[in-house]
Amino acid sequence: MEPNTLMKLNALMKRGLNGAIVRRCFIARSNTITVNKNTVNKNLFNNLIANLIANLVNRTVKRVVNDAATKVAVTKSTMSKLLSALSALLMCGVAAAVELPVQPFSGSTLIQNQQFEKPADYRLPLGGLKRNQGVLLPEESRKIYARKAAFTHVIDRSNLPSEVLDYFLSEFKKQKFEIIFQCRAMACGDNSHWANTVFKQRKLNGDDRSQYLFTLKRNSGQDYLIFYLVQRGNKSVFTHLEWFYDAEQQVASVDQIDVYDLLLKQNRVELKNIIISKDGSLSEDENEAAMASISKLLQDYPNLNLVIVGHDESRPTLQKSLEFSTLIAENAAVAIDSQPSGSLLPSYGVGSLAPLQNQMKAGDKPPYWLELVLLP
Repeated sequence: MEPNTLMKLNALMKRGLNGAIVRRCFIARSNTITVNKNTVNKNLFNNLIANLIANLVNRTVKRVVNDAATKVAVTKSTMSKLLSALSALLMCGVAAAVELPVQPFSGSTLIQNQQFEKPADYRLPLGGLKRNQGVLLPEESRKIYARKAAFTHVIDRSNLPSEVLDYFLSEFKKQKFEIIFQCRAMACGDNSHWANTVFKQRKLNGDDRSQYLFTLKRNSGQDYLIFYLVQRGNKSVFTHLEWFYDAEQQVASVDQIDVYDLLLKQNRVELKNIIISKDGSLSEDENEAAMASISKLLQDYPNLNLVIVGHDESRPTLQKSLEFSTLIAENAAVAIDSQPSGSLLPSYGVGSLAPLQNQMKAGDKPPYWLELVLLP
């Protein structure tokens, strides 16, 4: 342990009770934490936080936080200030799970840190936003399967967007990232769509003319970055960084993405992996994976105007065929809605009136099936 670590901790406590202790917080490339440009040992830092939490529970007039080598006195008048600082301190501790690929801008404040350690399917934007079938989507995109970490920072209004951008471009070059797509201002498309739908961070709502977007890669595609910068009306600059890592260490599971691609190309796709019983019911166990995949599609692309359509060629009359196709469509809609992140799709049955184009149902396949249809 460094000799002056405890002195630094004491100084941080004295200066940090107003919540400003983590104006600049990131994880260093060692067993240390950098807080306001002061380096402290991670274990000691975490122990101090744990002691502070225990201390807050004990509501006495005077509190004493014990450490093996020091005592920090905290009076009752500082408790409310300490609570605000504590939430920021904990944010530093959480960030330790994933090391940032680039250092944040000096003086920036971390306002959101999300980490998704389980690999999943993602799309990297390689074009500005364009409207397709009534939905705003990047003109081009790349499919990847990776882990993800996302960081959003706010930067004081005294810094110009150009200064912040120049800093990050320099950092990307140092870290061997290669730009594979970039856009600025109106060429990127609607800022509110990037902020609210793509990045799901309302703090990124700003001036369309001030926005910059970069998609980058390194290590031959082992990891990727999406970097977004925008200035708000109050002149504060916000940066959002999404890091996709271990991208080549997993086998891609692209069923959900392939469905999305087919919907954009032909506005409809047969749900071939859904198993329908002869009475029109759908087994929960047999169809769990298929329903979860559709539910994830709806969650990732909430602006898609989708309906589920049932088809049937097994009933002797058109009326019975319409009734059965409506039944299987309704059952599928309910099954999708039952998923944790599902939603209830409109459902319709068309009987045998609208078979799949250029497709004859094979003899070993049931004469009834389901489609997802993308409406304008």
